[in-house]
Amino acid sequence: MANYQFYTVEKGDTLWQIAQRFGVPVQTLADANKITDPDHICAGQRLLIPGGRIVRYIVQPGDTLWYIARRFGTSVAAIVEQNKLQNPDMIYPGQVLNVPATK
Repeated sequence: MANYQFYTVEKGDTLWQIAQRFGVPVQTLADANKITDPDHICAGQRLLIPGGRIVRYIVQPGDTLWYIARRFGTSVAAIVEQNKLQNPDMIYPGQVLNVPATK
């Protein structure tokens, strides 16, 4: 599996927060995305997260994206983005998800 992932900036995000979430130095994140001013990112902007850790997770009966996100220290939005899920409420046991993990 490739050692990178993508994240779509949400309203209120800062580059520092995103870097902390994925365990990547701010400068590495800025360099990978050709960001010259780390204080200026925009909601909706898609960022490459180099070296981020991806966990392959098999959905278990009763799992929800919220539960999975909490377990791995990430967000539902990050899992949805990583897996290009059309409907986040429709996951099923046995489904394999790539989870951007911080834990």
